[in-house]
Amino acid sequence: MRIFSIVLASALALMAETANSQTVKSQAIASNGVTVNVSSDDFANRYEYSSPAITKSGDSSDVLALVGKVKKQGIMGGVMVQGGITYQGDWRFYNSALFKGGDPADYTVLSRDVVGSCSSDCRVREAFEIDLTPANISKHVENGILPIQIRPTRSTERVLLEIPVAYINAVNEMTAK
Repeated sequence: MRIFSIVLASALALMAETANSQTVKSQAIASNGVTVNVSSDDFANRYEYSSPAITKSGDSSDVLALVGKVKKQGIMGGVMVQGGITYQGDWRFYNSALFKGGDPADYTVLSRDVVGSCSSDCRVREAFEIDLTPANISKHVENGILPIQIRPTRSTERVLLEIPVAYINAVNEMTAK
């Protein structure tokens, strides 16, 4: 039985390595100088394009987000922002987002996870996606930045995400080819 387990573990490791090798990662530089990361999986006919990371560290939370587009089975999706908010303490339940001026953003909760152990205060992460339309971008951009406020339902700890429009333009340029 032990030999079977070792053979099975080896086979699974080899299969995982083979599956990973089907994804090719590369970078391209847009005409505005922004580097776009490209993850290509020809086998699945899936291509992901993403901007450099947008990070923000505050007193009560850390934010990491990317601007991106995904092409699946020949169909290019729209521009989106995917990210996560990590913080210590009780769940805040980030459930919505607004553009400056109060217009709602198309906000989707992707996951809520505990990061590490919870011996005293838990560190948690809430992942999200915000779909952007050309109309939203052009209406709400200010000085090359698209500000979006992410709002919780169980806290007053709002997060201001500032997205460089240069990142959106770079991803759009790379996916137009």
